[in-house]
Amino acid sequence: MSSQEGTLKYSDLINRLILDLRTAEELGRVDDLWTAPEEQKVVGIVYKSGFLSGQRKSLPLGQLQSIGPDAIMVSVEGETSEEAKPGESSLVGHEVWTDGGSHIGKISDFLFDAQSGIISHYLFVAAGWSGITDGTYLLETSAITTSGKRRVIVPEATAKSSTLYSEGIRQRLGSALDQAKERGQNLSEQIKERTAALSEQARGLVDQAKERSQSLGDQLKERTAALGEQAKGLVDQAKERGQTFVESAQERLNPPHPSEEATVPPSEAIVPEQQALPAPGETRVAPAPPHEPQPPL
Repeated sequence: MSSQEGTLKYSDLINRLILDLRTAEELGRVDDLWTAPEEQKVVGIVYKSGFLSGQRKSLPLGQLQSIGPDAIMVSVEGETSEEAKPGESSLVGHEVWTDGGSHIGKISDFLFDAQSGIISHYLFVAAGWSGITDGTYLLETSAITTSGKRRVIVPEATAKSSTLYSEGIRQRLGSALDQAKERGQNLSEQIKERTAALSEQARGLVDQAKERSQSLGDQLKERTAALGEQAKGLVDQAKERGQTFVESAQERLNPPHPSEEATVPPSEAIVPEQQALPAPGETRVAPAPPHEPQPPL
């Protein structure tokens, strides 16, 4: 028999289609696996033929040609399949008890080799609600000391040391909480780093604002002083112009009285210009009379 996998799981084969290689007809679907508890191996398959038929038939492992992902291919010559006998079933559904009298769970699945059919491990879930919350555990076939129609018995020590196969709700919640804590811690670290960076930026902005404020204050002082000097100069100019205007207005409003006009001293009186006398020994020529034009002859 060939298979795509070295190890198969019981639950993966349940309800898988069975096809006859000789006729390409559908024989039915897998209902259970036929196992030999004493040998802890799969010896055949149990299937239901027909959609509405409740008849269960079995095929030995030797007639299985291949186990594929969608169907099990078998080679059936005539009516070689037989009706399944009451003992031709697996331990799935059996209760798991310890030799100390503790009910620890129920077998839910098992793993076996696709070529030899040897069962390596059974899978069981804890009893009660713990079966939903605690996950699935491995149980070695060698740990089963006794098997009956409804129960198997294992040593107490084996039950306490069972290995977790798949997580249940409790483990998933624990993992989710651990992941949430880790993410929360990472987020907290990121927030701290971001806060520190923002604080540093804020301090830088405050320092820049202080520097700009100081610079603007100095510029404002200088500008105020310059404007004060300009204002003082304008005030002085206004005072001078005002004083000049007042004096001019006073002169116009208060002209001098005629009696207050200054008299000219006799020595400064204007006399007609007299011809100067010649100096002693100076000969003065009398000026020639003005030339008069002669009438024409």
